[in-house]
Amino acid sequence: ALAGGLSDIAAMGAQTGEAYVALGIPSHVSERQALELMLGAEELAELTGTTIAGGDVVSAPGLFASVTVVGWAERDQKLIGRDGARGGDLVGVTGTLGGRPRRPLPRLREGRAIAPAGAHAMIDISDGLATDARHLAQSSGVVLKIDLDQLPTDERTQVTADALGVSAWEAAATAGEDYELCVCVPRKRADRVSAACERVGTKLTWVGHVSEGWPG
Repeated sequence: ALAGGLSDIAAMGAQTGEAYVALGIPSHVSERQALELMLGAEELAELTGTTIAGGDVVSAPGLFASVTVVGWAERDQKLIGRDGARGGDLVGVTGTLGGRPRRPLPRLREGRAIAPAGAHAMIDISDGLATDARHLAQSSGVVLKIDLDQLPTDERTQVTADALGVSAWEAAATAGEDYELCVCVPRKRADRVSAACERVGTKLTWVGHVSEGWPG
């Protein structure tokens, strides 16, 4: 839950700030298990420079965790949204898709590197590239054309595909829970954005382009 919130911060190129965690604990969850939940959150917070500044713990009929994350930037101009993609842009994604990591690490360093390097728009991939690319396209009023053969995959993608009974490219496009970044970049800045991403240790793969037309 914390990683999901931080991934949205990453997609804006923002700095991490505070997180507020509300836990609902049912009677069958032990004190040790409840503490393990918070220790996991604290571990990720430390890794990402996030301060867990408060929240609440209540008894509940079922287990729930609700996390609010706050990020910041020195100026509005340093942030990037999902509404700036333009015709002619290249579409890229970080990392690999379709693996559905059990312990996702949000791409915060990558987002902060990509945004100032000249990207027009960015979104995190939580619902699957097919769905999140559509969100980006509709927000920007453009068409995102994705080459499915170019989607970056690895052995985890095939494991997911086998579990879902689909092809590897379909798992990469639709499985979700990747928490990678999808970015639209003007062609003249593509090398600069790729290099910025590689400097923080992550490969950016170009998987398509943006054109004018009915958004989608």
